[in-house]
Amino acid sequence: LIDKITNGSSIEINATGTQLRFRPGVLIGGSYHHDCPVEQPENEDEEEDEDEKERGEGSSFTLPRTRGIGWYIEGILPLAPFGKAPLQLTMTGITDGTCTLDPSPDYIRATLLPLLGRFGILHDGGTSPAIDNTNTTSNANNGGAMLSIPTRGAHPTGGGTVHFHCPMVRQYLTPIDLTDTGKVKRVRGIASSCRIPPSSVARAAHAAKGVLHRLLPDVWIATDARSSRRKASGQRRVAGGGESLENGTGTGTGTGNSAMVGCGISPSLSLVLVAESTSGIILAAETCLDPNHRKRKRRNHGGDGDIDTTTTATTGRQKNSSPSFTSKALLPEDLGKEAAARLLHEIQKGGCVDSSAQSLALLLMCLCPEDVSRIRTGILTMYTVESLRLFRQAFGVEFKVRAEENRTGHAIGNGNGTSSGTVLLSCLGIGYRNMARAST
Repeated sequence: LIDKITNGSSIEINATGTQLRFRPGVLIGGSYHHDCPVEQPENEDEEEDEDEKERGEGSSFTLPRTRGIGWYIEGILPLAPFGKAPLQLTMTGITDGTCTLDPSPDYIRATLLPLLGRFGILHDGGTSPAIDNTNTTSNANNGGAMLSIPTRGAHPTGGGTVHFHCPMVRQYLTPIDLTDTGKVKRVRGIASSCRIPPSSVARAAHAAKGVLHRLLPDVWIATDARSSRRKASGQRRVAGGGESLENGTGTGTGTGNSAMVGCGISPSLSLVLVAESTSGIILAAETCLDPNHRKRKRRNHGGDGDIDTTTTATTGRQKNSSPSFTSKALLPEDLGKEAAARLLHEIQKGGCVDSSAQSLALLLMCLCPEDVSRIRTGILTMYTVESLRLFRQAFGVEFKVRAEENRTGHAIGNGNGTSSGTVLLSCLGIGYRNMARAST
């Protein structure tokens, strides 16, 4: 993928496959199509035996052989705005079922695109396009990024399609000062599924809404139930009434979009929840069914049609997951409650970005002009700490890190003897500009 969107790049791998030498070229932008690797349908017994060999004894987690489309988009997101021309990318592969490792396209659209907009990249300000204006046509009218999911495909066989468009940075990024978290004023979400009865999607959305309604009334969750048939079933139906997360119609009884098609052959159930504060801060959390449990379920019950959702679920990505959020959900209602608990945990941290978006925000702060940028986060994840070390090595940028207490004047214990206060990070950017853009 990097080789496609650049000109003059050189990638060399030695004979043993243990060393890789990469010489970057010039980011040129343009329109591209990329097929992400997926697993081909095989005999379920053979797949189970191979998984057991790879996992080994004493291991509770197995890395998938393939990665979701969100993993590729997350990787090129800091590069896409610095090309000669806007980037238009069509990707096929896995869109759902890998949230334990990779961000889903729904999560990227809900949080990362608005975050990039803070740096003057994707949209021209205003309310978050992920919550009020996720319709791709409206995003295009605002001159911002577009990310649409015409076809969903679950782990491991994929079959999904994502259209991504990113405009280029004219010259420099915009320094940020994100220190005011504000108060949460509303929650939006989308519950999506592939080859699972639409009633299960509604049950997960209703359970999440029931937890969140105890704290605030403005909670709307859209449902997007896809089947293996050509058209999607039950799309754009909102749990709780009100506007739809996808089309923003405000009717609460969406009739579906004829542009959307079905899904791949693998089943999945995912839920993404987004909270917006009075100061425009966006925090998100997502959950999904455990993709490794699908094989055991189908092996026990057989059949290749729509399967039951009485299975396990995982929440949060492995790089940022907390031990308190690794419990297994047995029903769609449990999945919804886990998603709501995950979102409330992100809100309780008190940052201006959620855990999975910390490293991207800090990276863009390094590329800002030679001015001070500040951001308030929750407890830094290990992934973010490693990123800070890489930023110092690559850019020579050192962050000033100051741990702060919460608004009540004292740190809140989270049960394991550590503080849950916020962290204020500031740095001086290196003044990186878009050198690939043609001079005018």
